[in-house]
Amino acid sequence: MRLFRRCLLVDYIRCPEYTETGLRHEHILFRGSYIEQAYLSYLWQEIHGAEVVDIRRTWGKRRLASYLASYMAKAPAGRYCYSYGWVWQGFVKSWKFLRKASTWCCQDYWSLLTTWRRFVKLGVKPDSNLGVMWLNKLWGVSYAQANQILVEVQ
Repeated sequence: MRLFRRCLLVDYIRCPEYTETGLRHEHILFRGSYIEQAYLSYLWQEIHGAEVVDIRRTWGKRRLASYLASYMAKAPAGRYCYSYGWVWQGFVKSWKFLRKASTWCCQDYWSLLTTWRRFVKLGVKPDSNLGVMWLNKLWGVSYAQANQILVEVQ
């Protein structure tokens, strides 16, 4: 919120993750102005008492979607947060729906990521009527199966 108030941040997605040592850290993707690493370290130290901030530029939508999906596919270390300007409202539920549908249809991880990229790129929700039609063609998911998965994801 501090970066929003300072007009440095437009849209963001945050995925928490646990390290191998059990410490929680954040993967945050944002659109906005360039922010100096020293300034982010200062704010992070002020808020959380930790000054380590690693910044990397992302290259292309495809890599961005892969990067984000790889952390969302892991067991969550907390709640995903995002601004609605970047993704659609309820996209985490859409991701959980697609992940569940992929396990029902015995799809591998790369098939799941490829399909997720297609949905994100076109702005189609996997749990919408159009999305279910696509899944029916791609993976053979029936409307009855889709409704059952939606009930489980709720």
